Amino acid sequence: MSRPRARAWLACCAAALLTAVAARAERPWSEHYTRGLALESQGAWAQALLEFQAAARIAPVPENSIRAEDGTTIDEYDPHYHIALCLTELGRPRLAAEQLRRSANAHVTPPAKIQALRKRIQGEIGGRAGGRGEVAAPEPTAAPTTGQLTVDSDPSGATVSIDGAAAGTTPLGPVELAQGAHAVRVEARGFRPVDERVTVTVGETATLVVPLAAVPAATPARASKPQAARPTVPAPTAVPAAAAPAPTAAAFPTSPLPATTAAPAGRQRHPLAGLAVLLLLALAGATGLGVWLRRRRGAATDLAETTHTVEQERPTILVETGTKLGAFDLHGVLGRGGMATTYRARRGSDGQTVAIKVPHEGCLSDQTFVTRFLREGKLGEQLHHPRIVRILSTGEDRGRPYLAMELVEGRTLKQEIREHAPFALKRALEITRDIAEALDYAHAKGVVHRDLKPENVMLLPDGTVKVMDFGIARLADQPGLTTSNIFLGTPLYAAPEMVDPKNVDHRADLYALGIILYELLEGGVPFTADSPYRVLEMHMRQPLPAREALPHPVPEPVWAIVQKLCEKDPAARYQHAEALLVELNRMLQNLPVSGAGDVF
Repeated sequence: MSRPRARAWLACCAAALLTAVAARAERPWSEHYTRGLALESQGAWAQALLEFQAAARIAPVPENSIRAEDGTTIDEYDPHYHIALCLTELGRPRLAAEQLRRSANAHVTPPAKIQALRKRIQGEIGGRAGGRGEVAAPEPTAAPTTGQLTVDSDPSGATVSIDGAAAGTTPLGPVELAQGAHAVRVEARGFRPVDERVTVTVGETATLVVPLAAVPAATPARASKPQAARPTVPAPTAVPAAAAPAPTAAAFPTSPLPATTAAPAGRQRHPLAGLAVLLLLALAGATGLGVWLRRRRGAATDLAETTHTVEQERPTILVETGTKLGAFDLHGVLGRGGMATTYRARRGSDGQTVAIKVPHEGCLSDQTFVTRFLREGKLGEQLHHPRIVRILSTGEDRGRPYLAMELVEGRTLKQEIREHAPFALKRALEITRDIAEALDYAHAKGVVHRDLKPENVMLLPDGTVKVMDFGIARLADQPGLTTSNIFLGTPLYAAPEMVDPKNVDHRADLYALGIILYELLEGGVPFTADSPYRVLEMHMRQPLPAREALPHPVPEPVWAIVQKLCEKDPAARYQHAEALLVELNRMLQNLPVSGAGDVF
């Protein structure tokens, strides 16, 4: 064959190969998966491996039941198990062991099949070791050697250091830690730092909730007057904000006067010295009172500034702004939590501005977290309601999963509570009704929020209420997202049954909504303590305060709603958000038109 003809023949072969590769890439994931199953049944392990890998790149999350592009349903969709099987047959047991670990953690393929393949992999690894003893493949179900810790603070957005190393901002976690005692420091600008010692137990999740005490800003020094000593401000979470007694000068003790103003020993004191001391004490008390009032009224603004500063100072982020992630151009950081960073981004196809949530790099090593994160996106794509922050799409770029969400401009309900609570009766009922509308829709879809709290409710400038962060939500009929040894949620709003996630259903969201309604009416939550475990115990056993003892009076019909939402037994609560909506709408319609009855 001549050289020109040989070159032409090679070019044709290359074109045919490229066409085949392109055809493989253009096929939907379901076609890759079904073709892989057919090749696997024929013993064509190498070709089947390529098909399963292509399916896993497009749809990496195993599902018990998943709908394909053509509308058919595929049961036990688990590409990782089949990749592990193919690799085992091809003599690559160590790579197969990693894929099998991912499959086992997804809880889709029956355990008997997982165990049978694991034994084969262990046998091949042991045989390759030359008879020196069997080397076990990674065992996802083995007893854990570490525990976990979650940290939250009031207010949130504080920086957390664990054993002297920066760990993130609150709410933080769960963070995996070795068994034993760990030093935890929580601090935020404008608040006193708190040092705690937490003991982590193997296989369990410890929860730490830290109330931060505000520190007044220092008074600028003046040349003509000595600077007053810094007053001590009571912690804002020691009692509900609305119930705190008006401070007096005695509540702000001062340090001794500077030495320059004291009379030296043996020298006769000036007759007006005592009066000067009293004037200075009064000035210090008045200054402290003013700072305390400004702190109470401006807590939301301080929190926003603190959060912004903390976020800017964090040293590591997963994706730099100004880069491209999938079809989105990142333009700035909106916020960072314990598990993910949220960016402002613009979609290249239509220029729409969205929010992009990207998990922190340390979380990506936890396949369970990645599975939950991607499933959150699938859950969000099902929820199309004006009261819910919508998740537009889920994607992955260069190994980084991300969620594209509706960008909402506004303030959290927690910020509004700190600044304006207690709310007028009508407004409190309207906010509760709007949240109930979101829950009613989500519950009808089989989705439970599980972490409803004021921080997860947004108030838009026009008054619209939107619920966000179904980050630890679960489908009611799909197990595997929680285990009995992990507490999900926030203790201040946790239903009694939250201590055992296996028994949690949609009625836990209604309990949390009852606590939120109480906070809107009274300015603080009903149960607070210095230990999260004590808070959980109070939710389980301690009744709500008596209506007659409330700092702010609540009409009896409204109090009846709060009590029913906060029943310890889920069977005694409203069984569905729809029933609550009917009662709230009827109550709002009966409020006096003049508004005289909607304030305290």
